[in-house]
Amino acid sequence: MGRTKDHDNMNSARREKGVGFCVAGGGVNVGLIRISKIGYPCIRNVWYSANGLEEVIDKRAQRIFAMGHAVERLAVEWLAEDGWGVVWNPGSQDADVELRIPVRGGELVGHPDCLITDGRGWILADIKSMNSRAYKHWTQQGTVQNKLSYLCQVTMYAHALNTSDVEWRGLDSPPKVERVAIIGVNKDTSEYAVEVLEIDDAVTRTTIAKAEYILGAPNPPAKEAWEYPHLGVTSQLPGWCCSYCGYKKAGVCDGAKEGADDDE
Repeated sequence: MGRTKDHDNMNSARREKGVGFCVAGGGVNVGLIRISKIGYPCIRNVWYSANGLEEVIDKRAQRIFAMGHAVERLAVEWLAEDGWGVVWNPGSQDADVELRIPVRGGELVGHPDCLITDGRGWILADIKSMNSRAYKHWTQQGTVQNKLSYLCQVTMYAHALNTSDVEWRGLDSPPKVERVAIIGVNKDTSEYAVEVLEIDDAVTRTTIAKAEYILGAPNPPAKEAWEYPHLGVTSQLPGWCCSYCGYKKAGVCDGAKEGADDDE
């Protein structure tokens, strides 16, 4: 791949921000992908992140993230009130428990939200706040069909936990899990639901392959999704990816799709 308009846009955006970043025929790869980012459908978006380019996050999006962090504490309280065993890992990116997965070209790094139990072993869980529309779609369709990025995230947390001896405050020994869960909270109504799933080893392998492809790519890849054939996921990007993309807003990625549904 030769020099592209995206290369020029990326360098221009970085100069405007006063940040040194040169593509010049190839990316300067920092070799790290956040586990919370790896599930994002667009591989070009994840490539930009892995190469150290900061996204433009507007005030509305920042407040949505802040709302999510606030809801997390409430969700932990509600789970405990409703009989779940919960061991929380508060602090977001500054949380005590940090998980790492070495892969070819770098590593995946992240901070899981919590472990929960229904009395049949620990479950690696992540808490997601949603508006009523998104919550309805998720509860009707399920995580695999409606929120694949969430499944990739918790699956990689579980893989990291099961292949290391990371200690978790409040537990006597490093925990191991056979199941993962998404805890969805409707921030409009305060309803919540828990979807528990068996660990899908094919998702683990496919997500690691995605990370290694991105970390090994010298230039921005195509704007397309990573395929998960066993789940029927093709390279077709959902429209919301480009509409919410912080790199589109930064002016480093052109040709993005318009008209995505506001589903968060």
